[in-house]
Amino acid sequence: MTDEPGAITILHVDDEPDLTGLVTDMLERHADITVETATSASEGLDRLSPDRFDCVVSDYAMPEMDGIAFLEAVRAEYPELPFVLFTGKGSEEVASEAITAGATDYLQKGGGTEQYDLLTNRIRNAVSQYRSERRAAKLDRIRSLASDVNQVLVRADSRAEVESRVCERFADTDRYAFAWIGDVDTQTNRLEPRETAGEAEQYLTEITVTADDSPTGQGPAGTAARERRVAVTENIASDPDLDRWADIASAYGFGSIASVPLEHGETLYGVLTLYAEETQPFDDDERALLAELGADIGHALHSLVVDDQRREERDRREALFANAPTPVVASRPLGEGNEQYVTDVNESFEDVFGFDRETIVGEEVSDVLVPEGHHDEHVEFRRRTAEGEAITATVERRTRDGVREFIMHVIPFGLGDGSPDGNYVWYTDVTDWGEDERELRAFRQAVEHVSHAVYWTASDGTIEYVNPAFEDQTGYAATEAIGQSASVLASGEHDAAFYADLWETILDGETWEGELINERADGERYVVEQTITPVRTDGEIERFVAINVDVTDRKRREREREQANTVLRTIVEHLPMGVLVEDADRDVLMVNERLLSLFDAPYSTDALIGQDCTLAAENFKDYFADPEGFIDGVDERIDARDPVKNERLELADGRVLERDYVPYTLPDGEANLWLYRDVTERTRNERRLRQQNERLDQFTSVVSHDLRNPLNVATSRLELAADECDSVHLEHASAAIERSLSLIDDLRTLTVEGTAAIETEPVGLAQAAADSWQTVMTADATLSVETDRTIDTDPGRVRQLLENLFGNAVAHAGEDVAVTVGALEDGFYVEDDGPGIPQESRETVFEPGHSTAEDGTGFGLAIVKAIADTHDWRVRVTEGAGGGARFEFTDVDVIEE
Repeated sequence: MTDEPGAITILHVDDEPDLTGLVTDMLERHADITVETATSASEGLDRLSPDRFDCVVSDYAMPEMDGIAFLEAVRAEYPELPFVLFTGKGSEEVASEAITAGATDYLQKGGGTEQYDLLTNRIRNAVSQYRSERRAAKLDRIRSLASDVNQVLVRADSRAEVESRVCERFADTDRYAFAWIGDVDTQTNRLEPRETAGEAEQYLTEITVTADDSPTGQGPAGTAARERRVAVTENIASDPDLDRWADIASAYGFGSIASVPLEHGETLYGVLTLYAEETQPFDDDERALLAELGADIGHALHSLVVDDQRREERDRREALFANAPTPVVASRPLGEGNEQYVTDVNESFEDVFGFDRETIVGEEVSDVLVPEGHHDEHVEFRRRTAEGEAITATVERRTRDGVREFIMHVIPFGLGDGSPDGNYVWYTDVTDWGEDERELRAFRQAVEHVSHAVYWTASDGTIEYVNPAFEDQTGYAATEAIGQSASVLASGEHDAAFYADLWETILDGETWEGELINERADGERYVVEQTITPVRTDGEIERFVAINVDVTDRKRREREREQANTVLRTIVEHLPMGVLVEDADRDVLMVNERLLSLFDAPYSTDALIGQDCTLAAENFKDYFADPEGFIDGVDERIDARDPVKNERLELADGRVLERDYVPYTLPDGEANLWLYRDVTERTRNERRLRQQNERLDQFTSVVSHDLRNPLNVATSRLELAADECDSVHLEHASAAIERSLSLIDDLRTLTVEGTAAIETEPVGLAQAAADSWQTVMTADATLSVETDRTIDTDPGRVRQLLENLFGNAVAHAGEDVAVTVGALEDGFYVEDDGPGIPQESRETVFEPGHSTAEDGTGFGLAIVKAIADTHDWRVRVTEGAGGGARFEFTDVDVIEE
């Protein structure tokens, strides 16, 4: 097996050296095929080894061990390896034996290059399927491993647990001998191991791996860390970048290495490196799965790191509560009415409201802070916060110095089970605000109720305000977002140049509009259309107002639509017919290469897409024998908008195309689908068939007319001769002439049944059988009809069928035969009580000329078969209830019993 993807290595076994040389030359004409030869089956078995060959091609007739025995020996060791029997001895018996023994394919040798091209195709198909099956089995193992690793990620509680258990899971498989996760030391650029698994831990003490461009950074681990991609060395011994480590790795039994970056966003959390004992194990599918697994591990590590950060942020929030420069009240619900009781206040609250902490803690909020006339408003706030809603509103509150006006921000906390444990309430005293502040407050109140995320920042990007929609969209509570840089929303999808351009625009005082991929607090990414507008005071930029419209679902639908269009384009491109699709404006929406190849047109599909179909039709009309008729036909189809199938059009070069027209509807209007097929060869075949049928009709007319006349004359002459003399020879001659006339009648009938169309109608089976029985020339025969079924059939032909079966019964079972006609589930049967038809003869009784009766023509049952075929019935011969012959007809159109 070659190391090159797609290349094929073949073992050809044949005892004729000249032939093996020829086969080698013919196959190796293709650059992707290499052939090794053996002159006997035993030598071939010695040459076979795991993963060395992709296919075996063997002769059949060889000394000592023939091809079938060789195949059985190969299958004992390599059950799935493709095996093609390429033999000069061709027979159905050999082919059947080969397939039974497990051959992938069977091909008979022949002269010319065509047979070797066919052999090449058979080999490629077999190897492709073989590789696909091996790849699928390997991917199943890898997916199972991925599932196990993901279970580890779900259950682990810490970063160290994730890394140690991931390494252990990989090293526990029979695929990987050793696994380790390392992190880049920012001071030395070295990859320092954090966790390992397997029995080669000492290996890491003998090597140095870095993430820079130095020689120690050229291996897979350094490359994965530096370039953030899965890096692989398929064969350590032959990789020049691993010269410094090759001897050490080989001593530990390592044949190949794969390193996977554990990355989330722009952050590298480490590199997972895996060692396998075999070489060439990491194909594209496995690399893709390892990349996905690396992303999953990176996401899990990121989540654990974020959890630690959130705990730290919670601690900071509590510190912020204590040290906030504005009044803050912490409260918790108690009682059946969800009344809010003060649990804590900060020093700023004591300063602004004038209440001591000891005095207010433990009191119900409405009793100490809510003025008269505002109780209902407070109850509504209480209801909304009980559902986890954050609130920003302008309210009046009691202070020691009287009622004052505040902007109130209520932030529920403890949302683990959907029921808040309590609330943080920030108050901003706006009693003495001027007009500008009041306008700003009015603006803030307005944006509280919009459905899009709105926030504003200071000129340095620090978030100063967010609306409730921002919290829903980002997953960050107002208390978590305010005070942080707007970069907290960054996902890592955009580079530094992107943000530099954004900042340059808004710092110049211009509005920036664009599309961003942001990241929620839980790590989920989403797409927004963002508008950022600078706000100036006295000519200086004081803050920036941002509006984010979530377009994630719309983008997903666009991607799904694009994927569907891609699948559709792929299907259209590979259809064995020309395809043209017009949109509602009659512009070319889709066209495939097959259409252009039908006309040998000097256009590309890209050049035609978007072109006016009227203009395109003008460009193509001269390819047709009737150019204007082609244009008129297109216009007529579109005007009528009725589907048309199998319309034939003749080209100027004599070829014939068949066209289908299918009108359909797009969301923005009517559209058209055109399908073109080259049916030139089929048309020629149909013409030849019509000519053959005409000649056959002429022949049968000659046979039935021109031969019948002299035979009739001969019959008459014999009768005259019989009157003049008495001779046994005259009797024999008369019988021969009668047989010839019968043969002519049957031949004519058989020819008509094979070519003429039928016209069906409801026919009672019992009446048809009774009418047909009148032709039986024996008084001792009996007919029993055990059905009153009606079938859809040609009346004359079904009577012909029954007459022939009745006559066959008399001829073979005797003049006292008993015949029965009865019903089957989807048809009927005719059986007699005669000697029956032997098992070995049942397949040949319908062949023209087959007869066991001395005076039979051999066409009677052939005519029965032809009539059944004309009706698309199935007919088979079996044994009747009394041992006689039974003819069963199924797939019959039954109307009623």
